[in-house]
Amino acid sequence: MTSRLPGSCLLAARNVKASHLHNATLSIHIAFARHPCSVRRSIPTTSQPLSSTNIRSFSSHRPSKRYISRAPPTPSSHEHTAKARTTAQIASQSRPIVSSSEYTPKAAFEAAESGPLSDRSNPPLSCLPPPLTLPNRKDVHSTFTYLLKTGQAYGSFYKNGVKAVWFNRKARLLILGRLSDKKLESAAEKKLLSRAEYQVVARNLRDIGKLPLFTVLVMLLGEWLPLLVPYIPNAVPYVCRFPKQIEGMRSKQEERRRRAFREGVVGPHIEIPRTEKDVSSTNRGNGAAIIDGLKYEQLHHLSSTLDLHGRWWETLNVEPPRFMIARRLSQKLGYLAIDDSLLLHAGGASKLSSAELGIACEERGMDVLNRADAELQQRLDEWLRQQQKDQGLGQNIMSMLFRRPNAWK
Repeated sequence: MTSRLPGSCLLAARNVKASHLHNATLSIHIAFARHPCSVRRSIPTTSQPLSSTNIRSFSSHRPSKRYISRAPPTPSSHEHTAKARTTAQIASQSRPIVSSSEYTPKAAFEAAESGPLSDRSNPPLSCLPPPLTLPNRKDVHSTFTYLLKTGQAYGSFYKNGVKAVWFNRKARLLILGRLSDKKLESAAEKKLLSRAEYQVVARNLRDIGKLPLFTVLVMLLGEWLPLLVPYIPNAVPYVCRFPKQIEGMRSKQEERRRRAFREGVVGPHIEIPRTEKDVSSTNRGNGAAIIDGLKYEQLHHLSSTLDLHGRWWETLNVEPPRFMIARRLSQKLGYLAIDDSLLLHAGGASKLSSAELGIACEERGMDVLNRADAELQQRLDEWLRQQQKDQGLGQNIMSMLFRRPNAWK
């Protein structure tokens, strides 16, 4: 005689069975979400068909929506474009930064001590700002400790920058001491020094004059100096400018350049020499003649495009004097002519590092923020090609400075 189980026991058994079935089905769904390929391999193929019991057990239970795992959406073309733009932006903003393991303030001095620089295109890393590693606010709970560590980071940064300016001066003297022709412009025309050596000399000549005042500011203000820097950006030597300062200066410079191009100033008309004799005679002193023949609005456009006069002139709504911007423009064009010649001799834009590529394009009046290295290299190559084709007459450089890069060809 068979004993019958009470109804409550049967109900409990059904609940246990349903619970096991639910857990088994749920584990399959979760496993499929995590490893879909392995689950597919474990499911029998048509040669081993599923039994009707298994099919019913899959179809009889419908998991709740919160257990259903969906595959991640495929990025759209707009997302790919945004990602590429963000990558280019990060690259452009981090160009002046070097690795702390590679950087030393004595890099140029040590390289110049051993003889001519091995890299003929890129100056040593001491000609760039030292690395700046700031503490993460989320990792430091105390505000006082965070401010203290931030101040120490800036203090170390400025200390390395000041040391770099001083040792770059020693490297400059070593480089100039090896030249048979003591005039820098003449030695560069004769290719007695490389583009990298020329950059060491030229940059240190600009930085060394700013060092006395800046050293006093560092001693007086210490870690508080970054609060004053935005108001006196040009008083800071280049190798002492931290990344955010460089980015801010470039942003203001590019906005100023956009305003200058919106005014629609037309470039000068320069006659092309017809004979080879005319070319050689025009090269001698042609730059000064071109600058003397420029109208004031043309001079002002070039000065704004190349960032040759301070922005406080515009703040005061006062036009800078003609003689000042004409002298600075003459010096700038002479510097660019030498740098173009040495860069072509060293192999062109493809030989430049990412940081040096950004600096070279910026010096020639090109926008560098949010630009990929490939785009900047293409524009610099076109600039050098136009300069080589021009043979130093000044026609092509004037044409490029009065047009945007997409209209150079």
